[in-house]
Amino acid sequence: MEVEGISYETTILELVKKHFKKYENEIITAKLHYQRKVKNPREVGLVNTGPEDEDMENESTNDHSNLKYELYDLTRTLEGDCSIELLDFTDPLGKMVFWHSSAHIMGESLEQCYGGHLCIGPPL
Repeated sequence: MEVEGISYETTILELVKKHFKKYENEIITAKLHYQRKVKNPREVGLVNTGPEDEDMENESTNDHSNLKYELYDLTRTLEGDCSIELLDFTDPLGKMVFWHSSAHIMGESLEQCYGGHLCIGPPL
């Protein structure tokens, strides 16, 4: 399925809510593979540019071309043309992301409530 969005405006969560509403509460993270990234208008000093700005669309960056995929938070904006795989808790990678995020929340809670200082380590 191919859907359209606007680089640096459209989030994965917006796409899920629009096209995959029945899975909205199950998706944990997304695995993205970029075919082409678009430069962020804010980083290059442009203001109020949209998808109709041909100069921006033709300038792609290949910084991440050597990566097979990137994991994205659902509220992060998309950065260009990509394929997206939505992951839930049944997927081993989705499970790992869930436990990792949960460990950060628990660690911060313990530090705030009990004044402890946790060391670095895997989410157990």
